[in-house]
Amino acid sequence: MVKPVLMVSIIDGKIHLLNLKPNVKNYEAMGEPVVDADQETVEAYCEKAREIIVSADFPSCNYYWGNFPKVGRRYLKEIVVREARHKFWYDGAIRAAFKEVGQTYEDGVPKKLLACLMIDDSEVVHIENELFGKFKHKLKTINSLPASLCAVIAYTEKPPGDFMVIAVGNHSTSMAISSPNGDVKIARQIPIGFDENTDCTDADLCKNFFNEISRDITNTDIFYRQNFQGAECNTFYMLGSLSLELAMERYGNDQFDLDIRFGFSKSPLPSLELYEAAEWAYLFGAIYCHKNYNLLSRQIVRQWKFNRGYQLAMIAISSLIIAGGFYYYQLDPVDPETRSDYKSKNNNLAVLQEEVFNLKKEVDTLKQFSGWENFYNNTYKNQPSWNNIFSEVARNLPKEIVLESFRIEPGAGGVVRGWNGIITGHIKVSEWAQGLELLRTFGARLHRSSNFHIEKVSYTPIVDKENRRMEEIAFNFQINAQLTSQDQK
Repeated sequence: MVKPVLMVSIIDGKIHLLNLKPNVKNYEAMGEPVVDADQETVEAYCEKAREIIVSADFPSCNYYWGNFPKVGRRYLKEIVVREARHKFWYDGAIRAAFKEVGQTYEDGVPKKLLACLMIDDSEVVHIENELFGKFKHKLKTINSLPASLCAVIAYTEKPPGDFMVIAVGNHSTSMAISSPNGDVKIARQIPIGFDENTDCTDADLCKNFFNEISRDITNTDIFYRQNFQGAECNTFYMLGSLSLELAMERYGNDQFDLDIRFGFSKSPLPSLELYEAAEWAYLFGAIYCHKNYNLLSRQIVRQWKFNRGYQLAMIAISSLIIAGGFYYYQLDPVDPETRSDYKSKNNNLAVLQEEVFNLKKEVDTLKQFSGWENFYNNTYKNQPSWNNIFSEVARNLPKEIVLESFRIEPGAGGVVRGWNGIITGHIKVSEWAQGLELLRTFGARLHRSSNFHIEKVSYTPIVDKENRRMEEIAFNFQINAQLTSQDQK
């Protein structure tokens, strides 16, 4: 019997489950979903599953598109993470996923256009180690809920342009705007829900719901247009329970200026009715996500691929042994030549099996070298972000301030974790108050940056040979700063 693929959706901290049976070209739902499953039920389903695919709402997740240098993916990830830290002010470790969606030019330089998503690493680690720690070897992908919903709409409906998905749950609603290929541009989650048992005859309840959801759709669209100048989203899909569709038919037409389509025009999974597909999309949408949006750690991905390959190899070897035994059983057992040939081939199969086990041992041995990646990251992150430091100084420097020196030296200690910076220069202005305000503003802007920690600012007037102030107001200054290394951010 073929083991099922377990689809898991985590929304508002609650776990929902659905088993899918893999077919040649698609999947088939096995039974009804389990809503708000307890830990015992989750473990029972995981025990029987062939593999586990997870999608979650991830409260800390941010989505953005940007232009990045044309470098290898290994180095591109570090650049994407730096950009996310600067843009969204993450404090701890980040889990990044991104996909190239186009080629572009910036100041005449060719760049890659990437669709990125960033999540606090602890949220994904919680899923990997705490929720599914015992079944980590079965985890195949971890996806964000908006990415899953946009992927299934793009696959099934093939919209002509950017589109919005409005997935209404019992307690919250996810909204996302995506490209026609299912690449999320922006996403948000709002605390508005519509329970499947809501009485559609309650006119006031339904009208209030559609009034609130209409405002949030408008706000989401405004935010999208601000971030993607000239872009338009004219196609809207609403997913949810059948009662939501009935309520919309009765009370939604007067509330919306937009043409909102409920559910799918055809079912993504042949075994589901249209209303079931619209209601369960949050559970099975992850199977259509692009592989680059997988948030699962690379170590677990590699282990999963090896386990799958090892299982297939063992199945193939076992099949050969059984087939060979069945074939030779039918031959004349008395014939010495036949028996010798059978023994030779059986020995060859044993050698192949031994090679498979040896390869597995080699993989286990090579795992120790994964520590080199951590060593590289730690060593690299001990350095300040030089490009950002000099860019921030240049960007915040008023024209009245002239820098004369910028001396940088590592702090004392066996492990370099601090860098001392001394900035000197002079200011020429028409009034003392103006000059001091310029110096104060310049120092404050650097201090607010994550790259600088201002420790001391001093200044002295410029005087003539007789130690008298010059007619033109001018003074020298010195700023002592602590530069923050990347591992301290």
